[in-house]
Amino acid sequence: PPHCIRKILKQSLPDHATVSKEANSAFTRASGIFILYLSSCANDLARDHSRTTVSSQDVLDAVSELELGPLFGSKMEEFLKAYQQDEVNKKIEKEKQKVIEIKMKEEEEKKK
Repeated sequence: PPHCIRKILKQSLPDHATVSKEANSAFTRASGIFILYLSSCANDLARDHSRTTVSSQDVLDAVSELELGPLFGSKMEEFLKAYQQDEVNKKIEKEKQKVIEIKMKEEEEKKK
């Protein structure tokens, strides 16, 4: 969405820089085309391995195949690792919360 692109541009450019509506529109369109191109390549890689689901590894491999690895590869891998760790942490917290809720219910039943 254009709002996300504006946010990325604002974070990437110096504070004094401004972006015209036309430039913002061009960035948005270019981003969409890049995502379509990358996802198409990743889908082809998944199909080459007889899979219908595109995995994160397919996306990373597509970045390398498109010779964008030096630009994006390491940052994407770092982001993926951080995302995966965040998902593990969320799962652990959810399990801890379930244990706490079960203990609270057990204590309430003991009081009755």
